[in-house]
Amino acid sequence: MKKTSRPSMVLRSMGCALLALIALSVQPTGAAAQGNPLVGVWQWQYGNATSELVIQPDLHFSKLDSQSGAQARISGIVSLNAEPPTLRLNIQDYEPKQFCGPRGCSPIQMIAAESYGFRLQGDQLVLSTSAGYAVFHRVH
Repeated sequence: MKKTSRPSMVLRSMGCALLALIALSVQPTGAAAQGNPLVGVWQWQYGNATSELVIQPDLHFSKLDSQSGAQARISGIVSLNAEPPTLRLNIQDYEPKQFCGPRGCSPIQMIAAESYGFRLQGDQLVLSTSAGYAVFHRVH
């Protein structure tokens, strides 16, 4: 997999752009969710672009992407697929709900989910997309 040098290529959701990716089928519940090593706070930074992903023990998540003063937040429920290892962020809420420019405001239509290939490497969570990959570091 090639490493990209531009943040917009690494995560399509940086700034105001949003990811449109694959659907998954398996969601852990109960004991499987309790022992999940993905639970925690993960951060990624590249230049002036940052992303923070918080995964709770009940598999609820929030993700905040920021770049050049613009922010986008999504929240919902995580589902996982073991083979291939895939993490899906099922989006239930998002901000902003509209984009405003010199010609007025337009509603933002949110996608249903963001999906990533993933692997854990110690305190690093490597998320991959068709555009490249991003290494998130555990902060909590």
